[in-house]
Amino acid sequence: MKNFLLFFLLPLFIEGMFGESVTVTVTVGDSVTLHTGLIEIKEEDLLEWRFGAQRDRIARVRKDSKPTTYDVPDGRFGDRLKADGQTGDLTITNITSEHAGPYEISNNTKVIITFKFVVVSADKHPSVLVGEFVTLPTGVTDTKTYDVMRWRFEDQKSPIAEVNRMTGNVSYDGAGEKFKDRLQMDYWTGSLTITSTRNTDSGKYEVDLIKSSKYTIHKSFTVTVRGEIKSVSVKEGESIALNTDSEIQRHDSAMWMFEDNILVSIQNNFINLGPDERFRDRLQLDSHTGSLTIMNTRITDSGYYTQTISSSKRIIHNKFRVTVNDSGSGSGSGLSAVAAGIFAVFFGVAAGVVIYQYRRISKLQRQIQETLPGTGESEDLKL
Repeated sequence: MKNFLLFFLLPLFIEGMFGESVTVTVTVGDSVTLHTGLIEIKEEDLLEWRFGAQRDRIARVRKDSKPTTYDVPDGRFGDRLKADGQTGDLTITNITSEHAGPYEISNNTKVIITFKFVVVSADKHPSVLVGEFVTLPTGVTDTKTYDVMRWRFEDQKSPIAEVNRMTGNVSYDGAGEKFKDRLQMDYWTGSLTITSTRNTDSGKYEVDLIKSSKYTIHKSFTVTVRGEIKSVSVKEGESIALNTDSEIQRHDSAMWMFEDNILVSIQNNFINLGPDERFRDRLQLDSHTGSLTIMNTRITDSGYYTQTISSSKRIIHNKFRVTVNDSGSGSGSGLSAVAAGIFAVFFGVAAGVVIYQYRRISKLQRQIQETLPGTGESEDLKL
């Protein structure tokens, strides 16, 4: 029983000595503000921020004094640190994997909170085509972590989308006409989807993930919306090349799709053909550029072709609208048939006119014979 009581009280004792422990998952390139929980520093407060197993001091804040920041011996922070002179909050910008580890804030040597950083990678520069959609993922997996998630675009002050988990509200008040009816924000993860993208959607998107008074993660994405879908046309039976300006890197994966069907893919330098038998033995893929050639084209090859190149650092989309036209092999006979039809109509009309005139002449001749006296022989009439 004594051992059980000691086991139960030990974590409370440790937390009392070393303060609260908070785990923060951040993405390479993110910025994070670590909150002290103080509204304003008091006269007697001496706040110090320390990093790593060696507990290197990286910031010191006192009331009515300019905050001081320090780099660690290996210089990994540089100018990435900024301390708030009123609250003692610490902001770390442009985080890399070297910044993973424990951060602690102490007041007069008493540790208040320890933050443990976990740093992961993600694509921060998505590229899409006009008219497609793009999703900006926050990376949130624990849906109960953040109280407020707020998105901004470029230098616009009003958020274009916001979820307030404390009130249960989702707002797009700042979207305006620019993003009207084209934003979808996930209530649980905070991820933002922009639909029917336009060239004007290109730019920097930032999201604040706020965990009450503990910390705020600042994520940013640079979105590129590229030109219209490329249109190419070919005659049936000819070959067509879907050329891209991309280049497949060593660790990239690439895939071509026709409508909703996978045509061919590259993974770990292996090329795999899709299950669509319509293109069997008619595809050629350039493993360096990812360009696709379709041979002996058919009318049924018309449609949309999409290429996706992806890795841990980037996603590239290319889209083509292909039109395969009739080869026109029967156009000559078709033209002859039309000409023959026109001739037949013309000949029919002409023949009808001749017959009509012939009958009219015969009728007139009979009438003249009946009215003229004499031998009953007729005379030729010139009409």
